[in-house]
Amino acid sequence: MYCCMNKAWLTVGCLLAACLLEQATPSLAQVPLPPAAAQTDEILRIRSNGRTRIEIHAGSQVAVYTGGVQFEYRDYRLSADRLRYSQADSFAEATGNVLLEQSGSRLETERIELYLADNGLVCPGEIHGSLSEQGLSFSAAQATVQLSGQPGDSESSYRVTLLDNVYVYSGEGYSFNTTYVTMDTGTGLLNVPQQFSLRLPSGTAGQQAAAGASRMLGDLVLTGSSMTGKLDDDLQLRNLHALATELRGEQLQFSAGSINANFEDNGHDGIMIDLLATGSPVRGLYRQPGEDLLFSAESIAGTIDPGYGSQFLLSGGIDLSADMALLQSDRLRIVQDAQGVRLVFPEGLEAGMALDVISGNEDFDLSTILHR
Repeated sequence: MYCCMNKAWLTVGCLLAACLLEQATPSLAQVPLPPAAAQTDEILRIRSNGRTRIEIHAGSQVAVYTGGVQFEYRDYRLSADRLRYSQADSFAEATGNVLLEQSGSRLETERIELYLADNGLVCPGEIHGSLSEQGLSFSAAQATVQLSGQPGDSESSYRVTLLDNVYVYSGEGYSFNTTYVTMDTGTGLLNVPQQFSLRLPSGTAGQQAAAGASRMLGDLVLTGSSMTGKLDDDLQLRNLHALATELRGEQLQFSAGSINANFEDNGHDGIMIDLLATGSPVRGLYRQPGEDLLFSAESIAGTIDPGYGSQFLLSGGIDLSADMALLQSDRLRIVQDAQGVRLVFPEGLEAGMALDVISGNEDFDLSTILHR
């Protein structure tokens, strides 16, 4: 009888404890972090408008918060539908409409894992975000972020790794997609070790019409086997080096062993791109209504100013051919501006097959050259 009563009281006690541990009222937890994670005077704050319960796993307590959870630590600000936090492991997992903000950067996903002791986080599912208010924005199938330094420290930096279905874009008009990207906000280095496709800005429709851009360039796309780049202080791409590349426009395209490009402010309302393509040799074509003009050269240096004109300087061992015509020179320019597209030969050239010999510094129209 005594034993049965003790068992009954024990059962009631367990039920009361469970009720106390699971609350349906708004709660605020202020949790001192363990020494391994931070200094002793640092507080991690968790707010919940829903239920809070405590689970025991392998002897350690895990707090589970649901319903409008707010998580704050230094300059981290996180909101989610649900949060699990283990103080012993300095680990938090947030799920459902997750938003993480920190020093101007922003991440949105459905699940995020925070490793507070190691200053790292993992997003195992689709993610959208930005490095800063002015910097690159991105989306990917998954991501990891590693912090160097301490949250809130102006000298701290991030290394962001994006995996699968990666899309990175800028308000300046360019974007690229690939399967693997790393970005380091401390060194400003961007690394794309796998195949990529980079769409360059081509100006508005009105600008293109004014400058003839739609004729030669249009939607300009650079593809390659790998790419490295440098980010500026606003975390915008300022230069890149790409290997095994191809540059394709509406009428102009060429392939090269490598391309170096610099992105600069054009002084009015956009970005100007200076590029240098080298190869063995660089080969390309200019599309025309009648027949394509093929060309090859040791290198091509170009300036692309969306909506305001572009030009490409071909240097060294240049061959141009179309049907039965062949042109040879050491230097020539392909120019696109408000007057259209034309070839400019700074030096004399030799013509063979069906063409007469042409020399001088005149500007030549492509159709005129091909039908002499």
